Amino acid sequence: MTKGLLASERDLSTPTSRANQSLMFLPFMLLMVVFMGGLPSAVDNTAGERERQSLEPLLANPVSPSLVMVGKIASTSLFTTLLLAVTLGALGALGTLTGVMSVGPATMVRIGLTLAPMVLAASTMICFLAAGSKSVKEAQSYAAGLVMLPMITMMLAMHPLSNALWVSMTPVVSQNQLISKLVRGESLVSLDWALSVGPTLVIAGGLCWLATRRYRNEAFVISV
Repeated sequence: MTKGLLASERDLSTPTSRANQSLMFLPFMLLMVVFMGGLPSAVDNTAGERERQSLEPLLANPVSPSLVMVGKIASTSLFTTLLLAVTLGALGALGTLTGVMSVGPATMVRIGLTLAPMVLAASTMICFLAAGSKSVKEAQSYAAGLVMLPMITMMLAMHPLSNALWVSMTPVVSQNQLISKLVRGESLVSLDWALSVGPTLVIAGGLCWLATRRYRNEAFVISV
């Protein structure tokens, strides 16, 4: 008498991972908010002032030009942070009401903290690009290219080398990976945060130095 094998199907996925299969584009959407949320504020505060010819009188005040640029970056970062907080809160409330997303408030806060260094880097990058433009339209055309960054990082995140160390240290890509892990309910170690935050802050600092250097150049400020 022969005995047959009885096959059975067993789902080993967690409730969190099953509930969030439809949220694979959440990191991309949040990164778009980070890069595009502060764009109107940055463009108006930099290229807009040059177009209105109000930048030169502003820098004529007894305030360091570097401090003026730092203030513009800070205001752009604050605007983006508020927009990101509203977006995360709305997504959390919508997910709770509809049952589509099982990500709790604590996870939403961690996602916000994960994106905080990227908010600073993105705001600094936008201010740097817009400060070099002579008109609002020119600044908007330059900044429009920033939309490609989240798209490229999504493709890179799906690459077989996505678990390589250099990928985990690449800004935007590392934030994409961390958000995906948090949404899936995976735990993060200190090394994950360090690899993401460190390079991002270094790039933000370098861009801030370049941006403040532009405002210290008198020939650049008075050029139209």
